[in-house]
Amino acid sequence: MHLSPKRRWPRFSVRTLLIAVTIFCVWLGWQMSIVREREAVRRLIESRALSWLVPGLGEGIQPPFARRLLGDRPGFVVTQFEKSSLAAEEEQRIRQIFPETTVSFRPSGKPK
Repeated sequence: MHLSPKRRWPRFSVRTLLIAVTIFCVWLGWQMSIVREREAVRRLIESRALSWLVPGLGEGIQPPFARRLLGDRPGFVVTQFEKSSLAAEEEQRIRQIFPETTVSFRPSGKPK
Protein backbone atom coordinates (compact mmCIF):
# COMPACT_ATOMS: atom_id res chain seq x y z
CA MET A 1 0.00 0.00 0.00
CA HIS A 2 1.41 3.36 -1.10
CA LEU A 3 0.74 6.31 1.21
CA SER A 4 0.83 9.79 -0.27
CA PRO A 5 3.08 12.22 1.58
CA LYS A 6 1.32 14.52 3.98
CA ARG A 7 1.15 18.14 3.04
CA ARG A 8 3.41 20.17 5.27
CA TRP A 9 2.16 23.61 6.16
CA PRO A 10 4.74 26.32 6.62
CA ARG A 11 5.58 26.90 10.24
CA PHE A 12 6.23 30.22 11.86
CA SER A 13 6.52 31.45 15.39
CA VAL A 14 4.28 33.85 17.26
CA ARG A 15 7.12 36.38 17.17
CA THR A 16 7.13 36.24 13.35
CA LEU A 17 3.37 36.71 13.31
CA LEU A 18 3.62 39.74 15.63
CA ILE A 19 6.34 41.29 13.48
CA ALA A 20 4.28 40.75 10.32
CA VAL A 21 1.15 42.25 11.90
CA THR A 22 3.15 45.24 13.17
CA ILE A 23 4.62 45.91 9.73
CA PHE A 24 1.17 45.62 8.15
CA CYS A 25 -0.35 48.04 10.71
CA VAL A 26 2.42 50.61 10.17
CA TRP A 27 1.87 50.40 6.40
CA LEU A 28 -1.91 50.70 6.82
CA GLY A 29 -1.53 53.73 9.11
CA TRP A 30 0.77 55.39 6.56
CA GLN A 31 -1.79 54.80 3.79
CA MET A 32 -4.57 56.18 5.99
CA SER A 33 -2.55 59.33 6.71
CA ILE A 34 -2.15 59.85 2.94
CA VAL A 35 -5.91 59.48 2.45
CA ARG A 36 -6.66 61.94 5.26
CA GLU A 37 -4.17 64.49 3.95
CA ARG A 38 -5.64 64.26 0.44
CA GLU A 39 -9.13 64.75 1.85
CA ALA A 40 -7.98 67.80 3.86
CA VAL A 41 -6.53 69.37 0.71
CA ARG A 42 -9.77 68.62 -1.14
CA ARG A 43 -11.74 70.46 1.54
CA LEU A 44 -9.29 73.39 1.36
CA ILE A 45 -9.75 73.68 -2.40
CA GLU A 46 -13.54 73.31 -2.15
CA SER A 47 -13.64 76.10 0.42
CA ARG A 48 -12.09 78.54 -2.07
CA ALA A 49 -14.71 80.65 -3.81
CA LEU A 50 -12.68 80.97 -7.02
CA SER A 51 -11.95 77.27 -7.46
CA TRP A 52 -13.57 74.67 -9.61
CA LEU A 53 -13.35 71.01 -8.81
CA VAL A 54 -14.08 68.67 -11.66
CA PRO A 55 -14.07 65.17 -10.14
CA GLY A 56 -12.70 62.27 -12.10
CA LEU A 57 -10.76 64.21 -14.72
CA GLY A 58 -7.34 63.34 -13.30
CA GLU A 59 -6.30 61.72 -16.58
CA GLY A 60 -7.93 58.45 -15.52
CA ILE A 61 -5.35 57.69 -12.83
CA GLN A 62 -6.86 55.84 -9.90
CA PRO A 63 -5.30 55.66 -6.43
CA PRO A 64 -3.90 52.26 -5.44
CA PHE A 65 -6.44 49.60 -4.47
CA ALA A 66 -5.66 49.73 -0.74
CA ARG A 67 -6.20 53.50 -0.61
CA ARG A 68 -9.47 53.22 -2.55
CA LEU A 69 -10.64 50.78 0.13
CA LEU A 70 -9.78 53.43 2.74
CA GLY A 71 -11.93 56.02 0.94
CA ASP A 72 -9.47 57.78 -1.36
CA ARG A 73 -10.84 59.24 -4.59
CA PRO A 74 -9.14 59.95 -7.92
CA GLY A 75 -7.69 63.34 -8.70
CA PHE A 76 -9.44 66.29 -10.22
CA VAL A 77 -8.82 69.41 -12.23
CA VAL A 78 -8.38 72.68 -10.32
CA THR A 79 -9.02 75.77 -12.38
CA GLN A 80 -8.25 79.11 -10.81
CA PHE A 81 -9.45 82.33 -12.37
CA GLU A 82 -6.76 84.49 -10.85
CA LYS A 83 -3.17 83.48 -10.25
CA SER A 84 -3.15 85.32 -6.94
CA SER A 85 -6.05 83.28 -5.52
CA LEU A 86 -3.77 80.28 -4.98
CA ALA A 87 -0.51 80.77 -3.13
CA ALA A 88 2.61 79.18 -4.57
CA GLU A 89 3.00 76.96 -1.47
CA GLU A 90 -0.59 75.74 -1.80
CA GLU A 91 -0.14 75.01 -5.49
CA GLN A 92 3.03 73.04 -4.74
CA ARG A 93 1.26 71.12 -1.96
CA ILE A 94 -1.61 70.23 -4.31
CA ARG A 95 0.82 69.03 -6.99
CA GLN A 96 2.72 66.95 -4.42
CA ILE A 97 -0.30 65.33 -2.76
CA PHE A 98 -2.23 64.86 -6.02
CA PRO A 99 0.36 64.05 -8.69
CA GLU A 100 -2.48 63.10 -11.06
CA THR A 101 -4.16 66.51 -10.65
CA THR A 102 -4.09 69.23 -13.28
CA VAL A 103 -3.78 72.78 -11.96
CA SER A 104 -4.40 75.46 -14.58
CA PHE A 105 -4.94 79.20 -14.53
CA ARG A 106 -7.15 81.47 -16.57
CA PRO A 107 -7.11 85.24 -16.81
CA SER A 108 -9.25 87.21 -14.38
CA GLY A 109 -12.88 87.36 -15.30
CA LYS A 110 -15.90 85.13 -15.57
CA PRO A 111 -15.58 81.36 -16.04
CA LYS A 112 -16.37 79.87 -19.41
